[in-house]
Amino acid sequence: MPTVPVQRLEQICRSAVLAMGGSESAADDMVASLISANIEGMDSHGMLRLPSYASLVDKGLINPRAVPEVVRQDRAVTLLDGHWCFGQVGARVAARHAIAAAQEHGLGAAGIYHVLHVGRLKDFVQLVARQNMVGLAFCNATPVGGAVAPYRGARRRFGTNPLAFAVPRATGEPLVADFATSVSAEGKLRLAVNTRHAVPEGTLIDKNGNPTTNPKDFYDGGALLPMGAHKGYCLNLFIEIMGGLLVGAGCAPLVTQPSGNGFFIMALDVATMRPGDSFLSDLEELLAVVKATPAAPGQPPVLLPGEPEDAEREKRIKTGIPIDEETWTALKTMGDKLGLPPSLFTL
Repeated sequence: MPTVPVQRLEQICRSAVLAMGGSESAADDMVASLISANIEGMDSHGMLRLPSYASLVDKGLINPRAVPEVVRQDRAVTLLDGHWCFGQVGARVAARHAIAAAQEHGLGAAGIYHVLHVGRLKDFVQLVARQNMVGLAFCNATPVGGAVAPYRGARRRFGTNPLAFAVPRATGEPLVADFATSVSAEGKLRLAVNTRHAVPEGTLIDKNGNPTTNPKDFYDGGALLPMGAHKGYCLNLFIEIMGGLLVGAGCAPLVTQPSGNGFFIMALDVATMRPGDSFLSDLEELLAVVKATPAAPGQPPVLLPGEPEDAEREKRIKTGIPIDEETWTALKTMGDKLGLPPSLFTL
């Protein structure tokens, strides 16, 4: 796999978004989301996605010039129409509305519909937590027929439907958890296909409902499974309701054409519940106790959410980002279509 310097990937991403017709601000948002995903080892949500976004722009399914519009505002709650802007752009706008409302009322919430693929929810709850607030976000995905089977089911019904939490810390970046409620994100299956790897047992069923480890079976009518069996299924279902039905974005079992993501985010000012300093102090004490837990026999040390990503970030900033051959070829093909300088793809 080629290893690409971080700055080069940033140049490719920025140049591509601008060539698609996006604004400088949109390019900033897309670089922030896609490159940070690659830097932290979440390649399924990084530059792998950019060629598909360019294709969606060509098809008129993403409007790179669109500006999210407030369609309803009631006290601390805002609802936005994304007008099919880049999903990462729309979700950041929603997060900023939730933050502004929480700064005024102590608690704020925002939802947005008509956006395609908002990417990692971490980016948006992290924005909230950097303002000394607690962030909570839900996102439903609405491919026709879904991607995830309900517990005991043999057919797709739901999206991968991630959720994310973030809290501020006294010692640096917020503590963040961000994960799909399926066993795997769909992008990780795409990456597994590109790199010709099997997926772990318990991730997929094929189109006949039988267990499989071949990621290609998903794209041949199979389905992802919910994480944690019935518990993940329940989370997935409620995110269809919160991220989809509540904001008016639809939900996978009911749509007849793809309707992108529905995104809902809440922000809570810590100071409305208790003094911020004492909360942060107690949080650090809690995390220290958790980290001090002895490892089980044969297991590595206990980690906090985000620590694997922090380690990968430190490494990749120094050494560059490995890009699988399929993705690199797709990026070069996209660059040709957009008229980007060939030198961007010369390593």
